[in-house]
Amino acid sequence: MYKNSKNTEIRIKNDFLWLLIALGLFVFIPSLIPSGGVKDLMIYFTLLLVLSCSLISIELSKAHLWTGAMLAVLVLITTVFPFADSNMFAFLVQIGSLIIFLSYITLIVLRRIAFAERVSPNILYGSIAGYLLMGLLGGFWCRLIEHLYPGSFLMPLNWTAEIDTLTYYSFVTMSSLGYGDIGPGTPAGRATSIFIAIAGQMYLTINIALLVGSYTRNRQKN
Repeated sequence: MYKNSKNTEIRIKNDFLWLLIALGLFVFIPSLIPSGGVKDLMIYFTLLLVLSCSLISIELSKAHLWTGAMLAVLVLITTVFPFADSNMFAFLVQIGSLIIFLSYITLIVLRRIAFAERVSPNILYGSIAGYLLMGLLGGFWCRLIEHLYPGSFLMPLNWTAEIDTLTYYSFVTMSSLGYGDIGPGTPAGRATSIFIAIAGQMYLTINIALLVGSYTRNRQKN
């Protein structure tokens, strides 16, 4: 499926690297900026980068590209809703579109890794990008659960349940670090935390198996 002409391969060379950079900016930059209009603008700008680089990484298939483009447009439209936090339906559409889009991109990334003919630097970039996508997905799931069940995640008094805080919790849980500054406070929060922890370990296990399998197959052919 991903065997294309030489020109196509050159055109998309290191596409996962650009996705990795965009995800890194989206994860780290907003955390360094105090809450306010500048932070909201930076989140929207870095999200736009993630959407663009995600579409580049799936453009090898027209069907995937069209599906991803429609989801990306939905994300862009719903992200600018100024009343999403006060309107349940608007919030569900906003957070749901983000979760669906990131899930779709994560599956495409994993599929490309699974069917890679060799372990190239671009595939390694994709593996890291996939891990960041999983962490972001966990953060948005936590944001959804916190909105539906307030108090699902306990944190210091001077912290707020914003997406960057919950994304931090997602990565800490996914990597089994367990700092203890944030913890689940409701059954829904505990169930979400368990799911994130299991998903993180499964991703690492499956991803390593795919990379080793691809490397072994390539060695046997040579």
